[in-house]
Amino acid sequence: MSKQANRRRSIVVNKRTQWRIVVEQAWPAGLAVLITSMGMCFFVTQVMLEANELAVELPSLPWVLVAGIGFVVVSLAVIAYCALRFSHRVAGPVYSIRRTLQSFRDGDMDARVRLRDGDFLTDLTDDLNDILERAARAPDDANATTQATATFEDRARVEANTQAGADIEATCR
Repeated sequence: MSKQANRRRSIVVNKRTQWRIVVEQAWPAGLAVLITSMGMCFFVTQVMLEANELAVELPSLPWVLVAGIGFVVVSLAVIAYCALRFSHRVAGPVYSIRRTLQSFRDGDMDARVRLRDGDFLTDLTDDLNDILERAARAPDDANATTQATATFEDRARVEANTQAGADIEATCR
């Protein structure tokens, strides 16, 4: 299967699950950035007030505040993107597993879970694919066992009939 054929069309495949993952992953880092930026804003504002009281002009200080706000916005965007990407690496395989199980349930005995490079849950999907493979072979194995049992029973019946015929023949002599 080509790389293009195994790409998901949307980065959000399970909105509820991915939202929970993003929030769980992003809030600690986002909170740290916000607290740090609030502290920076407080100190920059204090320096600006002190400079005004002393009638000292610090023309670059407001730009430090603007740069800090820009840093916060960019940092929060990067945190959100990384959390969303992480959620995609988890929710995507879950989506693929569910879709494969539905296909298998609907009679597609060749259905297997296929993940992309970098996806999580590979151990789970390997085990699941083994189970699906065994389940797909189970009817063939059951038929082979049934046929072997029937052949064994037929052979036993033929031997019993042959023995019974020999016993009757021996009795008639």
